[in-house]
Amino acid sequence: MKLLITITFFIISLGTYSGVIHKANTPLNTPNIATQTNQKNAPLSGIAELHELVKKGKSIDTLLGNDAKKMNYCKIGNFLSYDEKNAIVIYNNTIELYTYANTNKSEAAKQNDIITGINLAGDSVFDIDFKDYNFDGQKDIYIKMRCTKAWPMCYGYLITVDKKTKKMERQREFERLANPLISPDSEAIVSDSMMTCTGVQNKQICKLVSKWINGKLVPSNTSCHCQ
Repeated sequence: MKLLITITFFIISLGTYSGVIHKANTPLNTPNIATQTNQKNAPLSGIAELHELVKKGKSIDTLLGNDAKKMNYCKIGNFLSYDEKNAIVIYNNTIELYTYANTNKSEAAKQNDIITGINLAGDSVFDIDFKDYNFDGQKDIYIKMRCTKAWPMCYGYLITVDKKTKKMERQREFERLANPLISPDSEAIVSDSMMTCTGVQNKQICKLVSKWINGKLVPSNTSCHCQ
């Protein structure tokens, strides 16, 4: 009888101790919450992961890497138009643009265009902006990539987007413009230009005005001239 009471007490005690580790309402195989959070917020990398984000179609704006070996960026949402959802994917020297079409069950991403040959990896600055730079009613893509150290002169790539087809076009003239700003009233691009005149020791930063002519950006005038 004493033996039976001892065994019963040992089993009850063991069950009580076990309950400290696994609460009554907690499954034994439940993953640690901290581990789940770390896995969920773990940084993604690689081209495959970027394309997987496009497939999921959830609104996102993330820079996954910018160094000499990789440049991974993805943005999904209504950043080019209020009534249309797009996705842009940037990696290494490639830019891809997608448009989402609503189906009966889900959204499907269609690739509109792809541009290659742009040196995007390894630059010290990355800043992307979506505005109508050529005044056609369609927001375009401007990627700031580098700034000079001695003077605040920043340069980048302008990719204009066709309003109907969503095809992209690289505007090489724009890459020579420093600190470009949009002037909607005059439909011009105002940028900074450094000028050094003969006999003048100090350099001058002048305003350069450029306008679109037949789809190309052409310098119009500058705010200062050598005397």
